[in-house]
Amino acid sequence: VVYDRNNETMRAQGNVQISDGTGQVQFADEIEADEDFRNGFATRFSARLAANGLLTASSAVRTDSTKNAMEQVVFTNCPICIEQNRDPTWVLRSRRAMLDQDDQMITYQDAVLEIVGVPVLYVPWFAHPDPNSERRSGLMTPDLGISTKIGPFYEQPYYWAISPSQDLTASLRLHGNVNPLIGLDYRKAFWSGEMS
Repeated sequence: VVYDRNNETMRAQGNVQISDGTGQVQFADEIEADEDFRNGFATRFSARLAANGLLTASSAVRTDSTKNAMEQVVFTNCPICIEQNRDPTWVLRSRRAMLDQDDQMITYQDAVLEIVGVPVLYVPWFAHPDPNSERRSGLMTPDLGISTKIGPFYEQPYYWAISPSQDLTASLRLHGNVNPLIGLDYRKAFWSGEMS
């Protein structure tokens, strides 16, 4: 670790770990930042996010204390089993990503969704809420599989946070052997109970 008093910058090399006290840990091979970590860069960057989120990038640049631009990004919230030499269930790969902590969103450019190591979907632009953000409206993790009765199926839920005390989850489920289904799940909390 080298601290430059004249420029008020810090440089660290080799197995760098940064913990922010909230349980989120960031790792890098090399990092250089100003003394309050408002601006800086890191090489071979990775971070453990809430809800088992794991993000890796070849490089990361932090500006304005809230914007983190990353190159060659991989994101998943599936458990990683190195001992079993098994790919995660799903991975989102991207040429470039931006984590904006002000609006708590992660945006991707040239994103590819891989399921069990196989690329299945390419989109030029994609965004989702930061796993550390509070509840927000948006697409949820899809469900897919094969059943002997309904054939292959795909379900895409959408979560709508109507207010702090109520929400609605709408889902479209497509099946190979039967007609599609639309599901709605409305919940509301009261002072003395809840309704679903």
